[in-house]
Parts: sequence; structure tokens; C-alpha cells
Amino acid sequence: MTLQMGLTLIVLLFMVIGFFTGKLSYGLITMTCVMVLALLGVITPETAFAGFSNTNIILMAVMFAINQAVGKASYSEIVKRRIAVLQKKNGFILLMGIIGFSIVLVQFMGMTPTMTFMLLIVQTLDDDTDMCQSRMYFLIAAISCAWFARLPIGANAAMPLVSNASYEDMVGGNQDYLLGMFDLLKGGLIPSIALTIYCILAWRLIPRTKISPDAVGAYHDPNAQVGYSKRTDTIVTLVLIVVIVGMALNRQIGSFSYIIVSACVLVLIFTNVLSLKEAVSALTCDTVWMAAGLTAVSTALTNSGLAEAVGNGILNILGENPSGLYVSFIFSLVTVLLTTFLNNTAVILAFTPIGVSVALAGGMNPRAVALVI
Repeated sequence: MTLQMGLTLIVLLFMVIGFFTGKLSYGLITMTCVMVLALLGVITPETAFAGFSNTNIILMAVMFAINQAVGKASYSEIVKRRIAVLQKKNGFILLMGIIGFSIVLVQFMGMTPTMTFMLLIVQTLDDDTDMCQSRMYFLIAAISCAWFARLPIGANAAMPLVSNASYEDMVGGNQDYLLGMFDLLKGGLIPSIALTIYCILAWRLIPRTKISPDAVGAYHDPNAQVGYSKRTDTIVTLVLIVVIVGMALNRQIGSFSYIIVSACVLVLIFTNVLSLKEAVSALTCDTVWMAAGLTAVSTALTNSGLAEAVGNGILNILGENPSGLYVSFIFSLVTVLLTTFLNNTAVILAFTPIGVSVALAGGMNPRAVALVI
């Protein structure tokens, strides 16, 4: 083992332990590792900051700003009114309405805001019926997990970009080896549908309990009035349409799609849907710092030879010439087990470079393993 490889391994272990303990923010941990690698001479100063000019990182930051604007539209109020109507219908229609709206909301709002909002809905349900509050809230959590980040809307679009940032330099920026904006939909659609069918059939197995709004840390006054405007709704909706179309045409128009999406943020600022302060806050959030730092760490893994060494080592453990399906299965099994006990994002960040290094060592397209993880 060379000196650079040993130093990179120590820094990598520190990063993984930092991710799993959760004591510090991911962005702070990652950038600390980048600075250490630069000070030790494993990467150059130019490489250390290259992530901030990476088009994928810029796109991620832009998506967070757009997500900020989505929260100002009245989509959630529309859902609230529709569910209020469904509560007058029979139980199955209400059940399907709760599931359907949860699927839609998690695409626009992400998991935590969806759970926060849907808590207000389930608080209005009769706790003496089969569709009691605790059962429906647990059902919403399961549905949200099943459908999270299937469409590249708002912050959800950052999911494949975070994975890409963790191994982009390991594949030399080859777009055929990186996750596309719609890959999570392609790979997850059938599992999402299967899980939804299971939830529809098995929701009565969820035990009855009493839930307290304070216990989930998401209490809001159900009677609180939030101001929405038709103008804001129209602008946000048009921006979302342009963003989705721009991302869908990414392979046809290339980097120009990033310009289109970035221009949408300027539209939101100039139309006063977003204030400059809100936009800047979203563009410089912790996840952006983390992803920018991961690109530098990815470079260190490649330049030091550690990625190749780890890939070959694990490949030897898995046996001679293992199939891509076998490698994907092993990493899916490890990921499922670890995310039962550890933070999801930490597991993704820690194991994506390892899985990719194994795939590359075996002459496989690493995109499949990255997608599975």
C-alpha cells in the first residue's frame, strides 16, 4: 500500500464514521476530509474546489431553490380540500385518496414536509374506526418511502446527483456510467407499485395506537391560514413544467438543459416568488457542500489507487468472475440490512463508491450497482 493510498483510506474511514454517527453535518464532514486531503497533497487545491463548478452540483443547488418555491404554491391546500371531500365517501375511496395524494405530495415536497402536512389530515380522522389516525399515518410513511424521489422534481432531483457526486471522477465523468434523472423512476416503478398494492391489502395489520402531534415534532394549528396567490401558483407550475421538460431532453440538448433549469431560478427571483435571501440559502445548503466535497473525495480515491484496490479485494471475496446480478444482489442485501439500523443517506454515501469500485474492477457498468444502493 502506497503512502497516498494509506492517507486516503484513513480520511475515508473518518468520513464514513462521521456519516454514521451523525454528530456533524454531512457537508462539514465532507469538506473537512477534502481540506485534509489537499493539505496532505493527495489532491491539488484546484481539485479540492472543482466540485463547486461541476454542472451536476450546480443543477442540484438549483433544484433546492426551485423546491423552496414549490412550498409557496397552494398544492398542499388543494390536497387538503380534496381529502376533506373524500372523508364523506366510503372507506376505500378515502383510503385510495390518502395513498394517491401521499404519492403526489412526496414528489413535490419530499418526505419530511409530506409527513408533516399529512399529519394535519390524519388528525381529522375518527380514531374509533378501522381507518384510525395511527394506522393511516404509518400507511402514509410506508407509501412515502415507496414513492420518494421517483420524479425529478425539486429536491427529489438531487438524489441521483448526490450518488453521481460520490463516484463521478472514478468513472472519468462518463455519462453512460452515471445515474440519469429518470433512472430512479425506471428502476423503482415496479417495486413502488408492488409495495403500494401490499399496503392497500395489509394496512389493517398496522396496530392501533394513540399518536400525539408533539411526539412526531410536527404540530401545526389546523386552523392556521396561509396566504397563497393564483399568480404564484401559475409561475411555480410553469417553472416545474419547464424543469421537467428540460431534464427529459437532457440527452438531446446536453448541458443546455442546465442553463434552462438555472434560468428558472432567476425567473422565480425576478417575479418575487423567491426572495434573493431565500434563493441564496437554498443554493448554498449543506447538501450542496457535501456533494461538492464528494467529487473531490472521489478524485482522491481514484488518484491514490484505493478505489481499484478495494474493488479488486471485494471482487476476490465474491468469487471468480461474479455476475453483475450477483454483485447487485449482494449490495442490495447489505444496504437493506444497514439502513434498518443506520441513516439512509449515510449508507448511500458510504457504500456507493465501494459498490462502484467493485463493478469497475469486474468490468461492469457501475450505474446498476449505484442505482440499487
